[in-house]
Amino acid sequence: MATDALPLEGVIGFGGNIRNGLVLHPDGQTLIYPLGSTIVIREKGNPTSQQFLQGHSDKVATLAISKSGRYLASGQITYMGFCADIILWELETRTIKHRMSLHKVRYESPSGGYSQVACRLRPGPRPGPPGHLKTSPRHGATGAP
Repeated sequence: MATDALPLEGVIGFGGNIRNGLVLHPDGQTLIYPLGSTIVIREKGNPTSQQFLQGHSDKVATLAISKSGRYLASGQITYMGFCADIILWELETRTIKHRMSLHKVRYESPSGGYSQVACRLRPGPRPGPPGHLKTSPRHGATGAP
């Protein structure tokens, strides 16, 4: 017997134990934070206006937003021996622009400045290359270790 997935309609909660885990959008009105493998987007002062970004297979460990607010990068934590994803989201359309699976275990925090065209997330405690995400109008999104 096949069962349909139930759509997520609302959440209550904020753990607060993730570095860079609460992001204020440059518009000054939108809060963005991870809750498990889901990223919650809601208006400041209105907890009932929620939207969700879903695409990670495990807990989101870090977030970084572009200066313009157009893009959001999220990195996840996973189990030893598995690759952790970095996802570049286009916030206007709430869609995945690019996904990279480069580093095992986790990505912890954004490193350096994050502009609209580049983001660098540093790997967790295990050695490995940092992930780089670059976007351009002509070439779309690209990723590299």
